[in-house]
Amino acid sequence: MNILRPENNMKPGSDIVCREGFVGKLLAQLIHDVDDRSELRVISVLGERAIDKTALVRSVYDRLDIKRHFECRAWVRVLPGSGLEYILLDVLRQTTMRELKDVDRPPEQHLSEMLKKTLMEQRYLVVLDNLQSVDLMTKLLISLDSKNGSRVVITTRNENMSLYLGPPHYDPVELCRLSEEESHRLLIGSGWTDDRELTGAILGKCKGYPPVIRLLGGLLPTVEKDRRSTLADRVPNYCTLGEIISLSYDPLPDRLRHCLLYLALFPREFGIPVRRLFNIRLADGLLSSKGQVPEHSTKECLDALVARNLIHVVTWKLDGSIRTCLMPGYLHDFMSEMVMDVGTWEVRLRIIKVHGFKELNITRTHMFTSKWGCSFKGSNVSTQGLTCFLQNGVAALRGPM
Repeated sequence: MNILRPENNMKPGSDIVCREGFVGKLLAQLIHDVDDRSELRVISVLGERAIDKTALVRSVYDRLDIKRHFECRAWVRVLPGSGLEYILLDVLRQTTMRELKDVDRPPEQHLSEMLKKTLMEQRYLVVLDNLQSVDLMTKLLISLDSKNGSRVVITTRNENMSLYLGPPHYDPVELCRLSEEESHRLLIGSGWTDDRELTGAILGKCKGYPPVIRLLGGLLPTVEKDRRSTLADRVPNYCTLGEIISLSYDPLPDRLRHCLLYLALFPREFGIPVRRLFNIRLADGLLSSKGQVPEHSTKECLDALVARNLIHVVTWKLDGSIRTCLMPGYLHDFMSEMVMDVGTWEVRLRIIKVHGFKELNITRTHMFTSKWGCSFKGSNVSTQGLTCFLQNGVAALRGPM
């Protein structure tokens, strides 16, 4: 079984519980309402932060019928401050059949012309995840004009996006918070199956917000039965995502905290091969077996974090163990800003040839000391800055599909 490329790294299933109707709507707009002469259409998936927009699109993007229908596909995570050049270059790297050694910093006009030539005769699907700028989208459409049934999907919080993009735009797929029945179904699917009265109290405070429900569904079974009511009382009315993440993170033992923080140093929504993660942590002296095989220690940490819904499984091995995993985007964002004080440890992130990735070696000593970042020997950069560096480095090294 092959490791999936980083753009194929969202776990299906529980991430789209209660969203099946939206999957059908998105599929209809992508492949059922199309012919060889239809013009390019833009599909907006709209909703508040962490409402399952990315997970929904991922679940469709990775389907076999989508892969067969579209001759080429590209997924671009739009970082804050990303410009047109960044998006054009990322799409080119995922769709062109040749290496782009000579176009590291070409002008936007040149990139736009290259992309038109590359996609001219192909039916393509381009996903722009977390795009908030109407102006940026308008400029990009100039490079993506076609009449062969191609599609562009954007995930966004900007309610005005569909209003300004004109006729080629479908009615948006708008994700809202879950109903009481849907919330209960998601909570059960997230690991919680006990105490009907407590379930009602918990759901009343979640207000239908999926990530809060998932985190509480993973947290409650880890708490002793006689303390669960106390935990439920600690959940504020109209609780925020940050408050629930803190409730999940604070009681973690040190070994799980260290593992979770280590995962946060990888790029956002990056599929992490578990075997490679083990080798890197072992080389960095971060695994202390204490009579236990170090590999088993890593496996136990990951299994515990998965059970708490703090990380997602991307792919499984045939023996039922985890092959690749990732940290949910909303948790990755939070971990970059929350208060950390976990000591000093050496980090070497080696992302080595994962279906088109070249080697990327980074060596830094990190000490998490403040709410806003981490201190490096000889320099000061934020945790978020390191993450952006890794994201850009990986994007720059991404080869053809």
